[in-house]
Amino acid sequence: MSPVEFPSPQANFQYSPVAKENSYKKGTQFFFPYLMIQRYPFVLLWAAFGLDLTLSLSGHIFIGKIALVGFLVLYVFHTVSFRQMLSVSWITCAEIYLSEIAVRGTEKLEKIKDGRGIIFAIGPHVNMFVDPFVIMKVVAEATGRHVSFLTAAVTYKNSLFGAMARGLQCVPIVRPEDVEPVGKGSVTVRGVEVFGHEGTRFMEEFGPGAGIVVKARDGLRLVGTVDKVSGDDYLLLETPLRCQAIVGSKSPEVFALSRTLSLAQVTGLLSICCPIIAVVAQGQFLPHQWPLVWSGAFHLGCLLVYTVYWVARDEPWKTKEAAEMKTSSTSSCDFQDVMEISQYSLKQSVDNSETFDQVESLLLQGGTVGVFPEGFTHDGPKIHPFKAGIAKMYFGTMARHQGAELLKISVIPVGLNYASPHEFRRPVLVQFGNPIEFRPDLVSLWMMGSKEEQHYACNTAMQEVMDGLVPCIHQPLDTASQDMFEMLHHLLVNDSECKFNDEDIASKIQDLVQQSRSCNPDPLIAGVMERCSSYCAMLGKHLVQNEQVEELIVFGAPYLVFVTLIRIHALVLLLPYWTAVAPAALFISIYSDLKAKKAGKMCVKGSWKGIMGPIIFPVLHGECTLVMWATFGQFIGVLWFILAPIICMCAVFAAEGSRGVTQAVKSALILLIQKNTRQSLRKLRETLQFDSVTLKGLHPGTTLPVSVMGNSSI
Repeated sequence: MSPVEFPSPQANFQYSPVAKENSYKKGTQFFFPYLMIQRYPFVLLWAAFGLDLTLSLSGHIFIGKIALVGFLVLYVFHTVSFRQMLSVSWITCAEIYLSEIAVRGTEKLEKIKDGRGIIFAIGPHVNMFVDPFVIMKVVAEATGRHVSFLTAAVTYKNSLFGAMARGLQCVPIVRPEDVEPVGKGSVTVRGVEVFGHEGTRFMEEFGPGAGIVVKARDGLRLVGTVDKVSGDDYLLLETPLRCQAIVGSKSPEVFALSRTLSLAQVTGLLSICCPIIAVVAQGQFLPHQWPLVWSGAFHLGCLLVYTVYWVARDEPWKTKEAAEMKTSSTSSCDFQDVMEISQYSLKQSVDNSETFDQVESLLLQGGTVGVFPEGFTHDGPKIHPFKAGIAKMYFGTMARHQGAELLKISVIPVGLNYASPHEFRRPVLVQFGNPIEFRPDLVSLWMMGSKEEQHYACNTAMQEVMDGLVPCIHQPLDTASQDMFEMLHHLLVNDSECKFNDEDIASKIQDLVQQSRSCNPDPLIAGVMERCSSYCAMLGKHLVQNEQVEELIVFGAPYLVFVTLIRIHALVLLLPYWTAVAPAALFISIYSDLKAKKAGKMCVKGSWKGIMGPIIFPVLHGECTLVMWATFGQFIGVLWFILAPIICMCAVFAAEGSRGVTQAVKSALILLIQKNTRQSLRKLRETLQFDSVTLKGLHPGTTLPVSVMGNSSI
């Protein structure tokens, strides 16, 4: 821990042989408290408890507690830096948001513990808030290093987030899309022709060689270069518009946002439910307990409205197959026409020389930098094309090095594998790749070559980073592949007698998928994969979980009925917890859904959940404490203030499986009611149980021919 730096007692004195002793005495007398605290910080703790005890015995208990808290805060500020406090606070929030942070590949970080500069290349970037703090926590635990992340310069302009970014020692970088001036009017594009609408002024805004950016539907950024401007509402491009960034196919969750209740509808429902509940409950309580009555009515009303909100948005009775019929994916977009009226902006070249100077200085000193090379957040596990920033940082640092010894810098790929990054209490797997050091010939080419050669060096280096990151991503690209991935994992872990470790399981699943997709697949493997795919599709169609099918096979229908009743009872027992947190859940869901709907991607929802949670829950806790204090007195109020957070955290862990319990109840009811579905799933699952013996033949360490392997993110 680095203590807070107090002014040096000798800072304002010029020492000479004559004046040395007198000046030192004056300095130590003036700065004596600071010197004592700096050398012996335990004095603050002694003073804190001593003052508390003295004031409490003299009858001033409240003042004693204030003094205790004040000295404890001073001790914390003295012994812990602002960066450490911020890091610990937000890492704690990220840990609460996630159910588990699993890590693989930390042994690959051993050889870089020699003080060299490190660049972590992280992807995919699916949660703006959680991703950096997950990496910050894992790297700090594995290497003891603090990671300074590249952060959008617009974040620094925000008073709150800018202060946090500076406190965490982030490095600001200007993104072209953040400084692009928006054009007047709107445009449509056909081939190389751009047509202006609603008062465009192309003659003022563009000239030959200028860049234009059209923001089309589904999050596409289409860029082009102007060849000729023929008027304020017509210009020609050198080539048709090309995609600069593809957000990707929209998930069913994005389309579900169009069904969310509006803020006015939610407010209206609350204004109806809460007074009715309060009036009905008023007769069951004493008159002086009205704060508890109205607070309880508000919480219960929020729970009811949240249930309505959730049902309207997610339509839980719809099958997965029906939900995915509404999704649409962006097609390959080498060239694009824009037939719908869309906004456009003027493409700007940005100067990030100051950013690269800061990063290069940090790397020269053996620092650690975190970079999301995709440059934007997106939905899904697919890796998007990288920007060349990492290569420029690496080569630029090498060029600035003037020492006789060879400078060591490593680029380490890091894969982030989320189950559902926008949902609360879901796990994440962090996978470290092999450290990468770019070839000396690429460094020389970048330092002394032409622009074309520098471009080649950057592209080659970034392709090497991409190749290193792809094996760290263990998730499939679509929902069907995701379900099959999980089912294969289940077969390898539970059904097969051959025991694999975690890394072997991931690599074997990749091998199985690649074999089934090869030109000449093994008939045995292809049969297993086909049956597994059919079983997963049938589960999704009927909204049934594999666990309930297994319970039906092993224990029979009576056991399934008994377990379902127990699960329903468990959900009822969690009702007080859901009632207590209902206002926070409702507000956070509404706000994050609005943000996600505006951006058109679910990764924004997860980010705003993580940001709003640490703000809303303390406010809710304060409200409940005041209600308890006003209703039952000071002692109960203080007791609630102390115990409620602990009880809530216990309830979080207890309720963590409530989503699974709800799905299990629904699955069991479907299996018990629909006889044909029950028989078909049972027969198919029993077949897969025998197929797990086939999977046992793929022993750990088995590799496939090079012709079969490919760059898959499964």
